[in-house]
Amino acid sequence: MLQTGFISAETHNLHSGQVEGTLAGEVGLLTRNIVIEGNKYQGFENKLRGRVIVSRLTQDGLDYEGSAKLDAVEFRNMGQLGFDDTDDPRFSLAFHSLGETTTNYVKRCSFNVNFSPALGFFSTNSVPVEANIFYHSVGSGVIDEGSDNVYKDNLLVSMLFPGTYNGAQETQNMDWYGAFNLNKATNPVLENNVVAGSEQAGIRTYGENCQDASLWMNNEIHSAIFGVLLWKKSGDADSPCKKVSNMYAWRIEDTAFFMMYPASLLLSNVLSVDNELGTNQLVYRPAALSHEFEDKTATVRDSVFVGATPSHTCSFHQSSSSSILFFSKSKFWEGGKEDGNTGILFASFMLSVNMAPKHKFNELSSYPALHGSFYIEDVTFTNFESRDNCGIDVALMTNQGSDDAIHPIFTSGLTFVDTPEDNYVFIHYTNLVRVNPSDCVDMDCDGHKKVVVTDNDGSLLGSEQATLTSEAEKEWDGDRSHGVGNYRIPIPLRQNSDGSAIPEADKFPNKGIVRDNSCTKMATWQGWKCTNLIHRMMIIESLDSDTKEVAMTSTPPQVIRLHLLHADPSEAVVLRIYFPKLQRYDIYVDDIYVAPKNLDTSKLPAYQLLGEGTMYEPTLSDPTGSNYLQRSEKLLHVVLRGGQIVDIKTTSMIILTTGLVVDPNNFYKENVIQNLALLLGVAPENIRVMNVINEGSTGRRTKMGKEKKTFEMEIVSSPTSSLSSNTSTAPGGNVLSSEQLDQSMSNIVEYYQIGNSDKFNVSLDLDEVNVVEAIEPPKEPGPKATKEEGSVVIEGAELFSQIQQKEEEATLNKSLEVVIYDTPTSSIVVDGVPSVVVTYTLFDTSPAITVLNDNGDAVESLGHSSDPWQFTATLIGGDLAATLMGTRTVAYQDGYANFTDLSLDLPGSDYSISFNVTHPDSARSLNVTLPQNFW
Repeated sequence: MLQTGFISAETHNLHSGQVEGTLAGEVGLLTRNIVIEGNKYQGFENKLRGRVIVSRLTQDGLDYEGSAKLDAVEFRNMGQLGFDDTDDPRFSLAFHSLGETTTNYVKRCSFNVNFSPALGFFSTNSVPVEANIFYHSVGSGVIDEGSDNVYKDNLLVSMLFPGTYNGAQETQNMDWYGAFNLNKATNPVLENNVVAGSEQAGIRTYGENCQDASLWMNNEIHSAIFGVLLWKKSGDADSPCKKVSNMYAWRIEDTAFFMMYPASLLLSNVLSVDNELGTNQLVYRPAALSHEFEDKTATVRDSVFVGATPSHTCSFHQSSSSSILFFSKSKFWEGGKEDGNTGILFASFMLSVNMAPKHKFNELSSYPALHGSFYIEDVTFTNFESRDNCGIDVALMTNQGSDDAIHPIFTSGLTFVDTPEDNYVFIHYTNLVRVNPSDCVDMDCDGHKKVVVTDNDGSLLGSEQATLTSEAEKEWDGDRSHGVGNYRIPIPLRQNSDGSAIPEADKFPNKGIVRDNSCTKMATWQGWKCTNLIHRMMIIESLDSDTKEVAMTSTPPQVIRLHLLHADPSEAVVLRIYFPKLQRYDIYVDDIYVAPKNLDTSKLPAYQLLGEGTMYEPTLSDPTGSNYLQRSEKLLHVVLRGGQIVDIKTTSMIILTTGLVVDPNNFYKENVIQNLALLLGVAPENIRVMNVINEGSTGRRTKMGKEKKTFEMEIVSSPTSSLSSNTSTAPGGNVLSSEQLDQSMSNIVEYYQIGNSDKFNVSLDLDEVNVVEAIEPPKEPGPKATKEEGSVVIEGAELFSQIQQKEEEATLNKSLEVVIYDTPTSSIVVDGVPSVVVTYTLFDTSPAITVLNDNGDAVESLGHSSDPWQFTATLIGGDLAATLMGTRTVAYQDGYANFTDLSLDLPGSDYSISFNVTHPDSARSLNVTLPQNFW
């Protein structure tokens, strides 16, 4: 048995007497009759005091294997500071490279003052370590890199941090040690061990596999910065779930059970007493920016958390060990509500590990993961109360360092003993410090605004399936420093279709997360309790290249993914998404295409829709992905259910209005479509005729016996992003790239403006061509706001967000413009060549060519925007060795071909310049030559 006792013992019966917690300082006997003592040096000199190493040796062709059966031996003043590498462990005692062994053990020994870790196992397995005392170790008390080693009834006291030992200040030392350092241990057995004092952690571990029976039982840790530190800073998970169980931690300065790992986490059957923070679980990977997700969980189960026992004083809160001061108190848990103790911090799910210890341990330093859920089951909270001058102890709390997202929380089987309702929960408001250019620019982050706690059995909120949500409306149209208010609502959602303003009271009278009459404001919790509503978290994910900057109105993502987290398939929501610039939207459910409810199946494989009507609007009873585009209101209706993923994939589309002069007695729409498809270079299925307007004999090109028909059409291209290699294909013809779509428009514009050409083997008499261009592919996001632009809120001045909204509105309006193409008939030079020029000097005036139509008006566009006409300036006459310098070929844009940087290299006379259309070839006959004598 361990030769220890207790002093100042204090025992508390908890959870109706079912759990007992003893708070006591341990006393152990260090002396033994057999002593292995290291060298003594004057003062402190970092020399090898002494060590015992048990290992293998091959010499002169013979293999030697060491063995040590150690019982009641004192190791005194042993080891050497800084030598804890695997290949040269200068510990008091180390077992190295013995493999599986049954001939070694360490029992009832004393490790009395160690200038290194006291005991180490390297590639050595199945060694019993029982009833030993480890006192004054620099670094860890025990380092285990073996398998199946057994630790029972051991006492580890006073584990010291090497970075500050003996007055050192190793500013680059970011190592974190546990009294038991078990990160590389496989299946260690831990029973009835006590860690009493560690300047860092009690146990450093990667935990046990959740699916395995636990090998840990009745272990105790107190007087440490962290109790159990399950912390994997890099590498992959070796199990889908890791757990810590059967532990008792009390009076821990930071967190009793800190767990950060790239897998699901489970904390079970633990007792936490008088700790500043009971547990904090952080689960990382996969990366949201890669659009990957896993349904990872964090769970606390079958445990008891005690806020503060009667003997727990405020002075404990104010104490700090040398290593806390070394790393800076700001890196550690800074206290709960008004500096009180906290039982459980809501778990966080994130992209990658945080930057601890260089930054805070509890803070996230990466984007949140897409999926994740936190479960608190069969947990008792006792003695969480308000204490004079000690703060307010709270059972459950949000992680203030989780700014971007707090994933859904589910509770059941909770018991509160000697804990007022006010102390059950505390939800932080947003961190105003995060309103800065490097994060959210000039508005609050969303994490603390979107908290959803679901009480599965009524043990927290008093009603089964009741929900607790955050006070998301806080500071809405209040303190402008938070950057939230009605002005944040995108302009298109604040206006009627005619541009008039919608009264706020009509469109959005209520603020925050949806509530009804069953909801009660819980002022001390800073949230709302609702007993008649089921809240679920929905994720709107952009799959575009600019995925980090999502705007759902002015510049909507071209591929949107919808998730409804933790909802049953019977739970559904009908979304109505506003798209200001309509395109075609193909809906996929788990990569399977879902046709619109108004798809005309008789026209397949062509993509033709029936008219509008309420009968096509999907309802809550429809399957996932049921959809309908209400074009008149620019609303896409789509059904989202739990358990399935919906992708909205934008098919870029050009709206083409073409007037054709036809013989009404010999008119067949199918023939027109075939000819248009041939001209455009697309399949007929890529053309959807929305409307055909019979305009009779109107139009400037109509001839006797003919009439004009106006075709309103959609020309659809390929999606801008591929979701999956096995995605089912929507109907609608060939897959067109954006370049092919541009070429189609270039073809029809060239055909219309130049006339019949051998280039196009079609027979169409076009009288009109108008185009609304497709949306542009997403671009990489630009720089964030800077101190000079956007990040500083000036009282009374326009906010950066308002400036952005106006810019986005202008961009949107530009994209909605109809480009009306005209046919050219003549050209003129608006600004000519100056009469006098100086060699190697830009002309004083820049020649500008404009092209006119039949009415003498300027033609704004020659050729499609992707392939505009080009004019070339050519020097004629004068010195044949002279060269016209500058940009001699320019594109025709916005009604002009501007030559802005022409100059001449040689003086002379009788020079002139001709201006010719050099692209496209079919337009070369349109030229203008203006002779000019320079001097």
